Amino acid sequence: QTRAIDWLIEHNQPHEAIEQAVLLQEWELLARLLESNGNNLIHEGHHLPMLEWIAAIPEQLKSRSPRILLLRIWALFFSNKIEVIQPLLDELEALIDQQRLANIETSTDELVDLHSEISLIRSYIARSQSDLRGASQLTKQVLEELDSTNMPLKSVTYYGIGLDSFTVGDLESAETALKAAIEHGKREKKYTTVLSSSGLLGWIYYYQGKLDAALETGMQNQHWIDSFHDPSQPRILSCWQNSILAMIYLERGEITISSAYINPLLKHINIGTEPGLHILIQYTQANVLFSKGEFIEAIERLDDAINVYEHKKDAMMYTPPSLRAMKARCLVAINNLEGANVVLESIDAEAINELPLNFEDINLSKARLYLKQKHSALALEICERIAIQARDLNHTYHLIQALLIKALCLFKSKHNDEAAEAITEALTLAGREGMTRVFVHEDEDTPNVLALCKPANIPDAFLKKLSEELGVKAAQTSGQTQLPGAAALEGNLKLLEPLSQRELEVIRLIDQGLANKEIAQKLSLAPATVKAHIRNIYGKIGAKSRTEALSKARQLEVI
Repeated sequence: QTRAIDWLIEHNQPHEAIEQAVLLQEWELLARLLESNGNNLIHEGHHLPMLEWIAAIPEQLKSRSPRILLLRIWALFFSNKIEVIQPLLDELEALIDQQRLANIETSTDELVDLHSEISLIRSYIARSQSDLRGASQLTKQVLEELDSTNMPLKSVTYYGIGLDSFTVGDLESAETALKAAIEHGKREKKYTTVLSSSGLLGWIYYYQGKLDAALETGMQNQHWIDSFHDPSQPRILSCWQNSILAMIYLERGEITISSAYINPLLKHINIGTEPGLHILIQYTQANVLFSKGEFIEAIERLDDAINVYEHKKDAMMYTPPSLRAMKARCLVAINNLEGANVVLESIDAEAINELPLNFEDINLSKARLYLKQKHSALALEICERIAIQARDLNHTYHLIQALLIKALCLFKSKHNDEAAEAITEALTLAGREGMTRVFVHEDEDTPNVLALCKPANIPDAFLKKLSEELGVKAAQTSGQTQLPGAAALEGNLKLLEPLSQRELEVIRLIDQGLANKEIAQKLSLAPATVKAHIRNIYGKIGAKSRTEALSKARQLEVI
């Protein structure tokens, strides 16, 4: 009967082999199977079955195996039962020391691996207890040992470093760590780690104002995972990945596509999920609702997220985006200024000072409140301070907001030349990636401030889309001039499916005679992405060649 188990192992089916060992009550064989295959099975998502398999092994047999005890700890960790792990780690270290003193044979490599994994788990526990300094020190300790170990957890380790760096606003270090996590995750076939790392990397690019890079990263890694996907099994979803895709399409005014990414996650709010993911889902959905002008509904989502955070923050492994900053923004939008003030005053300033992204978010909400209260000087002071920090840390998304609110303050104070300079910089940064939502639901004077911009380096298509999203063609204060770009590219609207801003940029570069490789370099895109844009252009414009596409684009006055 054990021949069937041998066959399953030879044919790379450890899960089925383990189930057979349990059925046959071959406990020693089960222990060996878990020791050799357990880490991979846990990181493929089988942590709950792992707890059942380990429970089936007789206590006398389990007590001799440090690896089995460590597998139990990992399974509990991924089951979010962090509170019971600490005593088990102490027990594991005592068992290792006991075996060493008793001269029980354990290879040097195995001992190094065990100690590295213990340090890694302790770093995650420290992170969940908001001890970021302790987490970072422990994680770096593991990193020093990574190259000399066979520990199958390098991707998880780098993901932890990326999460630490992201939380404290060091986006460049986070990017480096997460790219390493994806690289190791692919080598280790850790699908969930690759997807989560890819999603978190997308959030970093989002804050850096690099939406195309975020989309390209997400698509590439999703395609890699799909190449291994068994169609009979549910598709792997990542909250990090889906939420950032929802935010990117939302930022570009594609609410329908945005909803298509967030909607599959909403069911987890009802059936239950890990607290950090619950909060991220609600935060993303609140942003969708805010963009649609459904401010009360957005506040309801945020209140639920705040409640979960207050009760579960000790068990969370990262600090989420500032929920109260977003709630205050919603309250300002419905003119509940007293409520917004109460919310902002309830924030723990000392804790937030250590988190640059949240610090910026909160202060931007304060600036919006001061602007609404007609305290333009206070709002302007905040925006100038946040703009300096956002520039230094490459937080482009927040820099755009700071420049917009700064321009509004200057406009209301009749400093139109300075307002024009600030809004032109904001639009130039946003126009590179088609970021329009950042200007919506800001202030009744937003259209008039936008009309002050000097559009020389800002794509017409972007300005036109922004005009449409604002629902106006605003006149400048000096006369009849429309918002720049408001009347541009009317021919594009004659198409059944208009060309996107990026597709318009590609067709114009084709018109200049650039080859695909040159277009890719100019737009900082992968050549494959440029080819995809060209295929889309051909389909939308009804062309089969570059020459035909250019001819039809000229007829429509797109170029």
